[in-house]
Amino acid sequence: MIELIITMTIVGIMVALAAPGMQSFVSNNRLTTQVNELLTDISHARSEAIIRSTTAGVCVTDVGGDTCVSSGNWANGRLVYYVCPSTDTTCTTGSNVAVKIHEAMTNDNTLDSPSDAIIFNKTGLLSSGAGQFTLTDPKTGGKRIVCLGTTGRPALSKEDCPS
Repeated sequence: MIELIITMTIVGIMVALAAPGMQSFVSNNRLTTQVNELLTDISHARSEAIIRSTTAGVCVTDVGGDTCVSSGNWANGRLVYYVCPSTDTTCTTGSNVAVKIHEAMTNDNTLDSPSDAIIFNKTGLLSSGAGQFTLTDPKTGGKRIVCLGTTGRPALSKEDCPS
């Protein structure tokens, strides 16, 4: 019985020492996953623009929403879409066709950007939405930065994007 108590005490001490490191590990992995999802959504929209030879983009939605909104919060969710071309008879010409709806971010993380939409032209170049996307975990202060230039290719950065 004494051996069991000693073993449980040692395990308790080890867990108490490992818990803060584990929280940091989980937080960093969550940030990495969320920034990778953003990069995937941006790349997916760019690919849709090139493949379909039409305008495509990523925009802000309301929580649980499936349409673009202005003055929204990127952390509430986003929509990857393409604009229906006149050659496509399966949709209304000029309307946004949802390709992927991305749910709201978890753990109170924030995603800040100066624009509410990223729009690519049919060649995959950025029409609007260039700038910096900053993903932040308010609990740990960790952040990831995505820079998006006129070429439309997103890039990760450790510092603020060049102007």
